[in-house]
Amino acid sequence: MQAININCKTARTYQPRNTKEKCYEWADDVKEIFYNKYGDLPEINDIISENTAKHKYYIDTVLINKCLLKQIGLRKENIIDSNIC
Repeated sequence: MQAININCKTARTYQPRNTKEKCYEWADDVKEIFYNKYGDLPEINDIISENTAKHKYYIDTVLINKCLLKQIGLRKENIIDSNIC
C-alpha cells in the first residue's frame, strides 16, 4: 500500500455532532486524491462528504482504515476504534 502525499497544513479536524467518527476538512484537490485512491470502496460516499456552504470536503480517515482492514479479511468484531484522532 502506498502512502498518500498531501500538504497537511490545510487540514482541520472535525467532530460531527452525535457521532464519534473523526473527519478532516479539505479543499477539492485533496478530495480528488482520496477519491481516486479509494473510489472503489463501496463506502466511498460515507467516507467523503461535502460541506456545500464552505465548499470543503470531510474525509473520514477512520472509516477508510476500517474498510481496508475488512478488505484484507479482518473480522468487524476485531476492529476497535480507539476514538483517537
